Amino acid sequence: MNPLLIPELRELIQEKDVAQLRRLLEPLHPAHAADLIMGLKPQEISWALQVLDDAKEALIFEYLPEELQYELALGTGRAQMASLLNSLAPDDRAEFVRKLPTKVVDELLPLMAQAERNDVKRLLSFADGTAGSHMTTEYASVPAHLNCGEALTRVRNEAPDKETIYNIYLVDQDRHLQGVVGLKDLLLSRPDTPVDKIMVKEVVTVRADEPAVKAAESTAKFDLIAIPVVDDSNRLLGIVTVDDLMDVLEEEATEDILSLGGVEPGALDKPYFENPIALVVRKRVGWLMLLFVAEMFTGTVLRHYDEELAKVVALSFFIPLLIGTGGNAGSQTVSTIIRSLALKEITPAQWPQVLFREATTGLILGLLLGVVGTLRSLMWDHNNIELAATVGVTVVAICAWANSVAAVIPIFAQRAGLDPTVLSAPLITTLVDATGLLIYFSIAMAFISRLSEPVVAVPRELADRILALADAAPPDLSAKLRGLAQPPELHTHPHEWLFPLLALLVLTGVLFSMTRRTTKQA
Repeated sequence: MNPLLIPELRELIQEKDVAQLRRLLEPLHPAHAADLIMGLKPQEISWALQVLDDAKEALIFEYLPEELQYELALGTGRAQMASLLNSLAPDDRAEFVRKLPTKVVDELLPLMAQAERNDVKRLLSFADGTAGSHMTTEYASVPAHLNCGEALTRVRNEAPDKETIYNIYLVDQDRHLQGVVGLKDLLLSRPDTPVDKIMVKEVVTVRADEPAVKAAESTAKFDLIAIPVVDDSNRLLGIVTVDDLMDVLEEEATEDILSLGGVEPGALDKPYFENPIALVVRKRVGWLMLLFVAEMFTGTVLRHYDEELAKVVALSFFIPLLIGTGGNAGSQTVSTIIRSLALKEITPAQWPQVLFREATTGLILGLLLGVVGTLRSLMWDHNNIELAATVGVTVVAICAWANSVAAVIPIFAQRAGLDPTVLSAPLITTLVDATGLLIYFSIAMAFISRLSEPVVAVPRELADRILALADAAPPDLSAKLRGLAQPPELHTHPHEWLFPLLALLVLTGVLFSMTRRTTKQA
């Protein structure tokens, strides 16, 4: 948008200079015209669109942001909006009307042309997100008994009212789909050749009640520019064009990316800066809260091994490094597996092969990273071979474990009919953090001899002497002496595991309900 033209546009609108405004907007591509008028106020935009012919107005309107479209619909006169809706493509018209308030729809429908009104009601009868809700009824079809010359004449006459004519669908008298023929094949065939001789009988179709995502997948798989929509009796209802399916895939990819990041769908329904902060917080706080509570397992594990940490303080230096490495490895793997599942490169039945492949990958990555971790430990203390070996072996084990967990959880989720994207990278990271610490301290207990040695209690006579000295010592020194004579017992209690366990159960229940809900919507 050129902001320098906004004052000129406003001046033309204020002066009601219809001719000059038409000369300015009509030569522009609809997308450029939409960018230009977006700098105007809604009432100014409404007037600028009204002076254009219906077809141009509809084309520009389709390129306006969704929020501005609805603002215009609510503020524009109903007669003008009804006229605009008559000119929109059937699928765009139905999608737009679907999101309007019921009161506005009830006011608009009686003002629309009978054919367009019936078309809207028909498309609105299909559930949102299905192929039927995204289809257009402006497609080219001819009876299967015509010859190529007759079919070409009919297509030529109907072409101005059709959204696309690259594919012509052949139907019988009851509109059962018989086949499809490309416009190029129709043009290159002899006029007296029967159309059914050159048509493709095996047509890729989608049922109207099936998810639009399935239509998009079929279109991508077979390199189609449109896919016909049929009912249970194989009667042709409409087509879904590739531009609409691109929008479907964009919405699906947005939901998957949000799920991978632990954000509920809906947080990015509008452009970034137009999403209210309150909405963003509401869509993110649930997952963060659940993952925050689940992360308490990490603290419980640390407290369980606090005696070991007290004996070998250097163990704590490597905790961020190790759990961070496990989380990163798991995030990489879960993203790879979910993408492969989405593209159907792998199936749930192949989980043994996937597990073996990812575990092997994790072992190799762990060996490479373990060498670096071992060298880093030796740089800090070149005499502490036990600690260096603990770090190196733990890196190998954690990488293999993280890769294995991140590989099988999405696969088993899909096998159970759940949405694997909801079992996202943050969840894998949380799980690997706690289990990684268990692996770390278990290896440390095996490698570092001091950790398995029992704590030697201070002899009673020596403790009494230290306490006597503490009574005569200054307060600060007295506290230290008493702590030396009576060291605190460092251990966890069974009930400390209760809260994280309950949190994990709640998290599992929420995940299950969310994935079930997502599956039903799909």
